[in-house]
Amino acid sequence: MDVSPAARSSPFQTGSGNMKKRFAASALACLALACGPVHATSSDAPGTAAPVARDADTVLAQATPHDRLLAIAFHGDFGISVGEAGRIMTTQDGGKTWTKSPVPRCLQMKYLPYAREMVGVATNGKRTIMVGEMGHILVGGENGPWHKAVSGTTQRLLNVSINDNGLAFAVGAFGTLLKSTDGGESWTSVAPDWVPLYNPAGSDSFIQITNPTLYAVKVSDDGSVLIGGENGQILRSPDQGATWDVAWRYPVASGEVAPTVFGMQIGPGGTGYAVGQADLMLKTTDGGSTWTPLKSSADGQSEFFAVDSDAQGNVLVVGMRAAFRSTDGGATWKRMDGLDLAMAWYSDVSHASSDPPGTFIAVGNRARIIQLAE
Repeated sequence: MDVSPAARSSPFQTGSGNMKKRFAASALACLALACGPVHATSSDAPGTAAPVARDADTVLAQATPHDRLLAIAFHGDFGISVGEAGRIMTTQDGGKTWTKSPVPRCLQMKYLPYAREMVGVATNGKRTIMVGEMGHILVGGENGPWHKAVSGTTQRLLNVSINDNGLAFAVGAFGTLLKSTDGGESWTSVAPDWVPLYNPAGSDSFIQITNPTLYAVKVSDDGSVLIGGENGQILRSPDQGATWDVAWRYPVASGEVAPTVFGMQIGPGGTGYAVGQADLMLKTTDGGSTWTPLKSSADGQSEFFAVDSDAQGNVLVVGMRAAFRSTDGGATWKRMDGLDLAMAWYSDVSHASSDPPGTFIAVGNRARIIQLAE
């Protein structure tokens, strides 16, 4: 049975307790090795798929039902997707063709596939950063070669973002928040005191939130940072993580559990979106300083994992057996039922600079890379 990225990304699933300690020695040994390529062991060996038309919903690449891709990022026409067991797929032509890369050496050394799972990826065209299980951070040029950076944590890292100046933030389980100012080479924990940020004065919650798991992060070129995750909040830092304020908080009624924010995207002009559990959709037009809830035509039970938009007002949201498109900046939404969108999960979505307006590329189950065209 397949497992959704929401279930797999829970910090209680893998990478904790005795199992994590068992691999601590291997993780330390791995730090000393450069992540050079080795021969791939997957049944779909490295190779390139044939190009496809750009005006239709199409499967661009896929593997077996047991494979998964969890994240995708583009800069210009270069794109990279990462996932389970160190799977890396890249494109140099805006997503028309995709090549499977060999698993980096230090990830290949891990005995169990979960220990080399990469969950998040970001690129600024000069540097690419991947993050994942057991605090793994891999850094390279746009398309490698890869080497391991010391993260200082063994918690699962769930997302990463880097701006054009090389300022990067990574987020993960139990309040993990890391910062790099040198393109991902070195990292420092910058987690604030979460208690006053997540437990406002006068709150009637009987549970104090101390270490929220974070799933979403976005670093802008002006040095401002947005993070989101459990307990229905988006936090913003205007000063590279030195201070934090609540940009948006879910209006929780007494006894209600706030939905988790899973995905976030901010465009160059400051317009962006965030999505999550229970049909959560938000929009910002000021770079994340303020947020407005949006209404889709979903049933209130959908889990949205990721969102992307283009300069023409096209927005695409993907998740668990649910995908929605807007052509008017989120004012109205249409459910998408093509391919396997209504039956399977897709965990991330992005687009290349050369993609036609309204064309997006999503990744998820079966290590599928799909094109969704207007």
